[in-house]
Amino acid sequence: TLTPQAKREIPTVTLSFSELKFLFECPYQFKLRFLYGFNPPLPEALGYGKGLHDALAEAHKRALDGDLLTAGVAEELVTRHLHAPYAYPDLKEALRGAAVKAVARYLTDHADDLERTVHSERQIQVHVAPGITVDGRIDLVRRLETDELAIVDFKSTARAQDEEVTRDQLHVYAVGYEELTGERADLIEVLNLD
Repeated sequence: TLTPQAKREIPTVTLSFSELKFLFECPYQFKLRFLYGFNPPLPEALGYGKGLHDALAEAHKRALDGDLLTAGVAEELVTRHLHAPYAYPDLKEALRGAAVKAVARYLTDHADDLERTVHSERQIQVHVAPGITVDGRIDLVRRLETDELAIVDFKSTARAQDEEVTRDQLHVYAVGYEELTGERADLIEVLNLD
C-alpha cells in the first residue's frame, strides 16, 4: 500500500513551448504526436528556419564579443548554417538565395542593434504549476536606444506561427527570463525575416 506521502507526490513534467502549444490547441494531436510518436510528413524546406536562426545567433554571439558583422558576410553565414536535406536542387537554391537576402537585410537594417545584444539563444525555464516546467530558448535579448530591455523572437516567415500563439510564447519567455535573471523585460518583439 502507498503511504499518504507517496499518494500526494507530484510528478515532474517538462514541456517545450511547442509541446505546450499543441496541448492547448488540440489535446488529441498532442497525444498522437508526443505520447504515441506520430508525426506529420517532413516538409521539403525543413531546415530553412533553423538555418536563419543559427546564422543570426552567430552574428549576435560575435557581437557580444565586439565583432559587429555586416551584410557582406551574409553568404558565408548562410553557407555555414543552412542545411535543407529534403529540398530538391531548385528549391535548395531558392532557399539559399532567400536566406542570404534575409540575413543581409537583417544585418543592414539592424546594424545599430547588434552592439546592444544582451543574450543570444538564451535557455529559460518557466515553472507554470507544481511539477510542470516549460523549457524554451529566447532568440535574442537586446537593449533599445531607450535602455529598455526587449525579448525578440525571429520567424523565418510571417506564416511560421499564428500571431496570437507567438505573443503567448513571448509572454512565457518573458516570465522565464525574469525567473532566470531577476530582470523584467520591457517589451516583446516578433521579427519576421521575410
